[in-house]
Amino acid sequence: MGLFGLLSVLGALVAAPGVGLRDAGELASAAFFLGIPHPTGFPLTMIVGRAMCLLPIGDAILRMNLASSLVMAGALALLFRLVIECTVRGRTMRTSLWSGAAALCAMLLSPSVAWFGTSVEVYAYVALLVAVAMNAAQVAIRDSDHRFTLLAMFCAGLSMGTHVSAVAGCGAAAVAAIAGASGRRSHGAGLGAACAGLVLAGSLVIAYLPLRSMAHPLVMWDDLSSPGALFDHLSGARIREAFTGRAGGVALAHDLMSLGRIIGSDTGALVFVLGPCAPFLAPRSSRVMVASLVSLIVIDTVYCLFVNPMGIVDRQVGILTALSLTCLAGMSLAGLLGLLERSAPRMLGASGATLVMIAALARPSLDPAPPCDRIPELWAKATIEGVTPRAVVLCTSDDLCGLSLFMGRVEGRRPDVSIVPRQHLWNDVSVTQNLGRAHPALAKEIMAAGTTQSLRLHSAAREARVFGLFWEVGDGAELVTAFGRGRPPLVQGATAHPPLALVAGGGTDPKTARVHARTILHWMILSGHDPARTSGTDLHFATQRTLARDLLGAGLILANDGLEEQALEAFWLAVAVKRDYAPALTNLAILEASAGNLDRAIALAREAVKADPLREKSARTLARLLEQAGLSGTGGDP
Repeated sequence: MGLFGLLSVLGALVAAPGVGLRDAGELASAAFFLGIPHPTGFPLTMIVGRAMCLLPIGDAILRMNLASSLVMAGALALLFRLVIECTVRGRTMRTSLWSGAAALCAMLLSPSVAWFGTSVEVYAYVALLVAVAMNAAQVAIRDSDHRFTLLAMFCAGLSMGTHVSAVAGCGAAAVAAIAGASGRRSHGAGLGAACAGLVLAGSLVIAYLPLRSMAHPLVMWDDLSSPGALFDHLSGARIREAFTGRAGGVALAHDLMSLGRIIGSDTGALVFVLGPCAPFLAPRSSRVMVASLVSLIVIDTVYCLFVNPMGIVDRQVGILTALSLTCLAGMSLAGLLGLLERSAPRMLGASGATLVMIAALARPSLDPAPPCDRIPELWAKATIEGVTPRAVVLCTSDDLCGLSLFMGRVEGRRPDVSIVPRQHLWNDVSVTQNLGRAHPALAKEIMAAGTTQSLRLHSAAREARVFGLFWEVGDGAELVTAFGRGRPPLVQGATAHPPLALVAGGGTDPKTARVHARTILHWMILSGHDPARTSGTDLHFATQRTLARDLLGAGLILANDGLEEQALEAFWLAVAVKRDYAPALTNLAILEASAGNLDRAIALAREAVKADPLREKSARTLARLLEQAGLSGTGGDP
C-alpha cells in the first residue's frame, strides 16, 4: 500500500492537464456522456472515467487523466509485488527486493507506461487487470488457495470490458492458477462451477454496450442493440477486416522492426537481455508463472503483427509484452543475485544498486517524455478555429477527430461545428449522431446517396452549399475527392494528413480549394511555441508525427498553388519538428532539385532513405536524382 500511495502521488503530479493525442479525445468524450467509443467499446474504462468526473477536482479531462494515473500506479505496484512473490522462496527478502526494484525502475521509465498513465487510454486498465490476475494466480499456485483462483477468473471475465490484450493476459493468469494448483487441493465440479460463474459475472460489464446503445448517447460509434452488431464490435471485426492480408512480406518486416523498437525503448537493454533468460534463471517455484508470461508475450506479439498492426504505428500495442518481459527480467535477476548471495553476500547490496541503475539508464533515448502541457489541445484549436460557422469537418486522423470532438461536445468550444470521421460516413448511425442534429437535410442526403464512402463523400460535397464543408485531406488516394482531378505534384507519405481544405462547387476544381495553411504553419507561435526554437526532442513522439504531417500537408498545398518558397518553409518546419520525417525530406529534395541544387537534393534524399529504408517513394526519388546527376555530369553516386 505504501508503494501504491507513492506511485499515486507521482502519477497525480505528472497527469496531463489537457486532452492527449490519438484516441484520448474520443475516449474522454465517450466516457463523459457514457457513450460508445470505437471497438471494442471498453465499457469498464467508460464507467470508471465517468465516475471520476464526479470528483470536485479540476475539470473533466484532468479527472479522467487522474483516473489513468491511479490505475497505472496500482498496476505497477502489483507487478512489483509479483516479482517479489515469484522470487522470495529460497532467498532472502533483500534479493527479491533488489530484483523488484530494478523491474519497477525499468517500468517507471517506459515511454508507453508514462503515456498511458498520464492521459485517457484503455491500456492502464489492461495493465491493472492483468497485474491483479497474475498476482492472484501466483498466490493460488503457492498456497493452493482457490479463493485466488476465483479472483483470477473474475478478472478474466471483467477483462472483456477493456481490451482484447487484457482478455489474453487474464486468461493466461486464470489458466496458470488452475494448472499450478491442480493435483493439490481440489474441489472438483464445485470449483469449476464457481469459476464459470465468476467469469460470467465479470463479463456482465459488457451489458453496458447494448444498454447505452438503446439510450442513444451523444457520442455513439455504432448501434449495438442487436446481438450480431454487438459481437462484431466486441471482436473488432472492422479492425480485423481493415488489415486482412497486410501481414506479409515488406509490411510484416516493417511492423516487426517497429514493434521491436517500441519494446526496446520501453524495457531497456538490461530487461531485453535478462527477460528471455527467465526460463533458465528464474526460481523453479515460479516456472508456472514464467510459462504464463511467456505465453502472454507470444499472444500479444501475434495480435500486434497480424490483427492490429495500426497499433504499432500509434504505439498502442505491445505494452503487455514490455511489462511481461520486465517481470521476467526481474525473476532472472533474482536468480543471478541468489548466486551472488551465496558466494559473496557482502557484495549483494552494491550489485543490486548497480543493476537498478543499469535498468534505469541502459535504454535507448528514442522517445521524449509524454506532454504535460496543452500542446495537443492548442494544435486542434488552431486547426479548426478558422472554419466558418455551422461548418462540417470531415476528419481522418484520430488526433483531430478525438480532440475536436472533446472540445466541441464536452468543453463547448465551437459547438456549431460538426466533427465527422470520414471513414464512418458509410455508417448511418454515425451520420445521424454527428450530423443529424445540426444538418438533418445533409444527413438524409448522405444516407440516400448509397452505401460506399466514396458516394457519400461526393454527395456531401454536392449538397454543402449553405455552410462550409472541410476536408482533412488524407493520402494521395483521397486527393482526387478533395481536389478534383488535380493533385499536388509532390510525393506524399502514405499516412500524411494535410490540413483542412474547404471544398466548394462539388470539389471538382482544385482552384476552389482554400487551405488554412497559415494557421497550421504558425500554430506554435500562436500558442507561445516558436518552431524555429523548438527542437523535436522537446515534443512527445505522437506530437512530433502529428505536427510534422500537418506541416507536410501545408507544404504540399502551397507547392500546388505555386508558392514554392512558402512550401520550403513548411517542409523545413516539418523536419525541425521531426528530424527523421522521410516524406518532408523527400519533398525538400524534389524542390531543391527543381531549383537546380542537385547535390543538396541528393543529400536530402539520402537522409530520407536512411530515415525510412522501406519507404518506396523515397528510394525512387533518390534513384531518379542519382540518375539525373549522372546524366548531367554532376558526379552523383550511382
